[in-house]
Amino acid sequence: MALLLGYNDVKRLLTMRDCISVIEQAFIDYASSRANVPLRLKVLAPEERGAGYFMPGALNSRPDPAYGIKIVTEFASNKERGLPSILGIIVLLDPNTGRALAIMDGRYITAMRTGAASGVAAKYLAREDAQSAGILGLGEQAFVQLWAITEIRSISSIRAYSPSGKRRSRWVDEISHSIGAPIEIVASPEEACRDADIIILATNHAGSVIDGDWVKRGAFVNAIGFHTPTCGELDGKTIEKADLIVCDEREAALRESGDIISAVEREIIKRDDLINLGDIVLGKAAGRESPQQITIYRSLGNAFQDLATANYVYNRARDGGMGIEFDF
Repeated sequence: MALLLGYNDVKRLLTMRDCISVIEQAFIDYASSRANVPLRLKVLAPEERGAGYFMPGALNSRPDPAYGIKIVTEFASNKERGLPSILGIIVLLDPNTGRALAIMDGRYITAMRTGAASGVAAKYLAREDAQSAGILGLGEQAFVQLWAITEIRSISSIRAYSPSGKRRSRWVDEISHSIGAPIEIVASPEEACRDADIIILATNHAGSVIDGDWVKRGAFVNAIGFHTPTCGELDGKTIEKADLIVCDEREAALRESGDIISAVEREIIKRDDLINLGDIVLGKAAGRESPQQITIYRSLGNAFQDLATANYVYNRARDGGMGIEFDF
């Protein structure tokens, strides 16, 4: 019998602290060559009304391997229909037989594993004494990003900027209450970023949103927002100032992240300057080595993160008798 798990089921089964632990182990498995994860495939919907992203993979984690696919769709016009513009499902398969183990909502898992990956990155790239954070963007990712970094560092002040910031004050209050840290909505991106120990870029803007002049020595810049092969959130000056540039997976960043692609083409950095986060977690590469280093994490997401998280959720659901059982 397979399990059907909806959004609320997944939400009840997954905390950020547990998700960070799951994703940290997933990075170790990936860096240890225990994953088979092709680059994601983008397929336009009929008449180009939207797009689907197909992300299959196999994760030979020990003692509990994971096998399956995540499908994420992006249809901007969904808002007119009262639907989220981004939807997703994850199909988890038995790695021994190929039969379906579970079909579950992918939206919450995607949000949480993205936040958790930033939490892992902050553990290795942010100063241990980091206390202040600045965030650009106040969408769904704002909550999970701030939740993750407050699990990893003792953050006492947060400055947030969004063009819709004043209209989102209630949402900001909810986030602040949930994470136990005060959030101040500020009037400009510069005000949010300048002097922050941790800078989070979580926007949907098609282009750079930061200026390297705003980034102080010792800062950790966490870029998780909008990107295409021709644009990204990071500007060349920030990349040039950085002492360490880290990504989920180098080849994916060089194919999908326009800010990284541009920096390589302009010879600001070399391909080999990009370090996989898993190599740092595993100890094959160094993370932050001094309080004065500027570090960057360019997050794109990867199917191994989805599979590890989905597998954890499935095991918790099965053990707790949650979800709806069905047979094909």
